[in-house]
Amino acid sequence: MNRIITRRASVALTAAVALIATQYAVADYPSIVSSFRMSGTTEPRARGIYAGGGLGVGGIFYEGPGRHSLRVFASGGSLVATYPMPGGVMLGDADRAPEGYAGCFAVVDEGSHDLKAYTMTGSLYGVIRTLSSDVVAYACGGHVVDYLYLGTTDGKVFRYTPAWSFLNSFWTGVPTADLAAGKGYDGRWGNGGVLGPARAPADLAAYQGDAGRFYASFALSGSASRGAVYCAPSMMWCLRDLGTEIWAYEIYTGPLMPVEPASLGRIKALYK
Repeated sequence: MNRIITRRASVALTAAVALIATQYAVADYPSIVSSFRMSGTTEPRARGIYAGGGLGVGGIFYEGPGRHSLRVFASGGSLVATYPMPGGVMLGDADRAPEGYAGCFAVVDEGSHDLKAYTMTGSLYGVIRTLSSDVVAYACGGHVVDYLYLGTTDGKVFRYTPAWSFLNSFWTGVPTADLAAGKGYDGRWGNGGVLGPARAPADLAAYQGDAGRFYASFALSGSASRGAVYCAPSMMWCLRDLGTEIWAYEIYTGPLMPVEPASLGRIKALYK
């Protein structure tokens, strides 16, 4: 009798695991949800993008020497508002600000080599951190903890705690333009990051942030990236240089399993 019960439990467990695997199998992702032309490639031109915090889709525009603006767009591409962004030398890649900067987002200033905090209406809140001269990319995000990432021109990525304690670094070999950090990638929960290249070949590349393990790459129109940010667990925005125009792409990077791998242990417990 015990053998029969054990066998039935084993069959039920196998079926339960198979059902989860089938239901959340990796499909053909990432996929483009929407896109629109944000600017040309001459001033005023978009050099960064931020989405979230009730802002809509914000383009960080270089207007000329020492002049920048935050231009807010609806997801379909219509311009909603324009705010001056004072204090920048050459603003670029942006993401959520670290802890302690509520109501702000953070932007890399490639000209003054620091990370600046701006409000959702473009006001300069202050300098968050001094950066080395080769840092051009910044991201904030993760599965449970919002880790902080910095990327250099030659393709090295550094990961920090929310309080800026160094954790690890990894080498990608990809000339970096931007970074975006999410809660996972293409069905996998975890500390995932997407790197945008500074020049062709211009495929976006996804990495596991803890150890820098390469996940996958995917092609997107254009010869280079100009900014990237996650706005939801599986949704990101990316700016792409198409030669004479800068386009914004909203990208779905794939579903994340509602039942995380740890939950399989709970399924096993049901059949002990």
